[in-house]
Amino acid sequence: MNRKILLGSIACVSMLLAACSCTCPVDDAANIEAGTTADFAANVRDKVYFNFDDSKLSSDAEKLVEQQAEWLKKHSAVAITVEGHADIRGTEDYNKALGLRRANAVKDALVKFGISVDRITVVSYGKERPFSSGTTEKDHALNRRSVTVVAG
Repeated sequence: MNRKILLGSIACVSMLLAACSCTCPVDDAANIEAGTTADFAANVRDKVYFNFDDSKLSSDAEKLVEQQAEWLKKHSAVAITVEGHADIRGTEDYNKALGLRRANAVKDALVKFGISVDRITVVSYGKERPFSSGTTEKDHALNRRSVTVVAG
């Protein structure tokens, strides 16, 4: 009796696996249009994170910005906006200024790596557009960032 159940189960699993292999969706990465925000985010990473009350790029952040520059060199017609963000601590005016310094730090590094300043716009949102609405240190760290957005 147990053998019949086992063989029946194996047959069912085999049929399910065979059916799945025919109907599984195509990998989404294959459907991403080159030179788009989705392409940039999937192949490079669009966020650079900063330390508390700081706008200097860490060595890891600088490497990431260099990768962004390499992608931008491959897509020479693409313009970008670098958004600067801050966590919820501090005044609105202070965080707007800090977000702008962060966005400019990324812009300056991109220019250093060979991207024309004419292709880069910067904007600061300060604490207006948090990525995480929590109040833990982890939430704050996620909000201390710049985001590079492909224009258009």
